Order: sequence, then structure tokens, then C-alpha cells
Amino acid sequence: MRHGKTTYNETHSHDFCNATALNDTGLQQAEHIKSELITLAGDDFVVVLSPLTRTWQTALPFFKTFLKTSEISSVEKEYHRVQEIYTTLCSDQKIQKYLQDPKEKKLFKLHEKIYVDMGITDLIVPELQDKVRPKN
Repeated sequence: MRHGKTTYNETHSHDFCNATALNDTGLQQAEHIKSELITLAGDDFVVVLSPLTRTWQTALPFFKTFLKTSEISSVEKEYHRVQEIYTTLCSDQKIQKYLQDPKEKKLFKLHEKIYVDMGITDLIVPELQDKVRPKN
């Protein structure tokens, strides 16, 4: 599943480094998709997010259906920690090298059913990065 709608979707802009969040339509989409996710997930599921805010915002209504408030707070705090790593790597233009290095950790466990994968955003996969943002 992809994230809900953002302003960048409307303008066909690319979000290189987590600059956009869901707009009002995207927030409504996230609430709407919650019931579909509940039906699809059943009891045995795993959610894998990208480190981009819009993916957290899209999944949050669903998370609220199975996590306690204290768990949401803890998971969100860990998500933001991983997101900070991503944002720093992106800002420093080191994300390509990080993703291509097999020794670097790319999958982060936030909860037994929730993970963040640094390599799943469509704009930062190493094969596309040079085409989207050429190296200096």
C-alpha cells in the first residue's frame, strides 16, 4: 500500500528528504483505509513503513486499533529516532552509500508487528537515486 495524498502528489513534486506530510485528503484516506487494513490483517500481519512521515501518518489510524496509547507513544518515539537517522543521511547526501553498503542496518524493528525499512521509498532506491538527484 502506498501512503495517503500529500501536497507533493498534487504538484507532482519529489520529496527527497521527508519534506511533506499528508494533506487533509490524505488524512481522510488514512482513516478510511483503517477498516480495510483491519479486515486484511487478521491476527497475523507485519507492517513495514518507509522513514517518510506520510507513511507513519497513513498507518497511524490502523495502529490505534491494536496498540495501547502508551505503546503508540513508544513506537512513535522509536520511529522518529529512525527517521532522524534517515533525514541526516539524506541531508548529508550519504543515503545512497548507506543503502548500498551491505553492512549497514536498513530494517529497524519498532514493535513486534511494525518495522521501518530505509530502502523502500521510491525515490531513494540506489538504482534510481542518481537519476533523481545527480551526484555533485
